[in-house]
Amino acid sequence: MRRRLLDHRSTNYSAVDLPLIEDLYAREYAERVDGHRRLFMRGASSVDGTEESRDGVRVSIRHHPSAVIDEIDCDAVIYATGFLPTPLRDILGDLYGSLVLEGGEPAVSRDYRLITATELTGGLYIQGNTEHTHGLTSSLLSNIAIRSGEILQSIVQQRSAVALQRL
Repeated sequence: MRRRLLDHRSTNYSAVDLPLIEDLYAREYAERVDGHRRLFMRGASSVDGTEESRDGVRVSIRHHPSAVIDEIDCDAVIYATGFLPTPLRDILGDLYGSLVLEGGEPAVSRDYRLITATELTGGLYIQGNTEHTHGLTSSLLSNIAIRSGEILQSIVQQRSAVALQRL
């Protein structure tokens, strides 16, 4: 574990605004004190497993230094994989085979949702790996607010459509 942490000691966080980081930590602290947590930051941790339910997703998170596994119930799960692009095949595993490919690259809709050949119960949204569909500027951090808003709007619309079908 020590080696893994040391390998990341020079990670460049300069692209993230210090006031934003301070605000996130202040929000997490306030939510912890209030007892109604929505924001979780987990250092030296990884997702150990997920289990979908009718109301959302239960996520098991392993804290590597202590080996403690914590479970949280979420409406949605967002995997923030960092600045280095990771091949989608590595991230998605067997799900990669369900993607529609165009010119050998995954097809991506305007709202950054991966297009699949088979219907999935949840959407697969990506930030990054979209230069082939959204242009060279699609990965710029300066576009993150717009990109995130488009993704959020799509997720809300998808969840609303599913909720209406259940009625």
